[in-house]
Amino acid sequence: MNDEEIRKALDDIAELKKSVRGPLKIMRPILLDKAFISFSYFGAVFIAGVFIVLYFVIKAYGSFQGIPLYIKILLAAGLIALLVPFTVIKTRIIKHNLARQKRSLSIWNLLTIPEFRNFYLVLLYGVALFTITFGYMCVLTGDWWLFIPASALSFSFAMALFALIFQVNEYYWLSALCAVFGLASLFFMKGDQLLWLAAFGAVFSGGFGAVLQAAKGSYE
Repeated sequence: MNDEEIRKALDDIAELKKSVRGPLKIMRPILLDKAFISFSYFGAVFIAGVFIVLYFVIKAYGSFQGIPLYIKILLAAGLIALLVPFTVIKTRIIKHNLARQKRSLSIWNLLTIPEFRNFYLVLLYGVALFTITFGYMCVLTGDWWLFIPASALSFSFAMALFALIFQVNEYYWLSALCAVFGLASLFFMKGDQLLWLAAFGAVFSGGFGAVLQAAKGSYE
């Protein structure tokens, strides 16, 4: 390549970066909003608590099928009672962030951006492929515990995509954390899957809060 071709290639790369970062820069303040810190730590306790309680209830009755119906209803009602305000708070955080940016955003708006649409389709394809493949493997082998390491590694892939597409390098730490947990559970998990699920929920959600807390350029 001569000097002119090199300059043209560099200009094309710069233009590509500009076209990608332009419409998607709205996402970085949302993904690094410090309002999610306390939300994430609460989520870590909540997720871990759900699986730990379920673990001891199943242990007390011998199996999930052995749990009385009224206890199952109480557990489901308690879960819904916590999930509803959990979802409302998360939605409010995003809305307040968009208000500070003086922007509006909807799924349809995002899907009109080619870069986000491609990212969404790749992520959707990956989730579908993971679910079908591991679901089939688990049916064949009966080893349903494989969903835990597989899910952690799938989360690792998703976090790496977020970091790459939205230029949020802090999410690479989350990707690495999920990868480490996925490999650890694959090699060392022999039983007590619900406790491993509790640990994964706490590690991922708590790790998210820690990453936001440590990130430079996070948004108040």
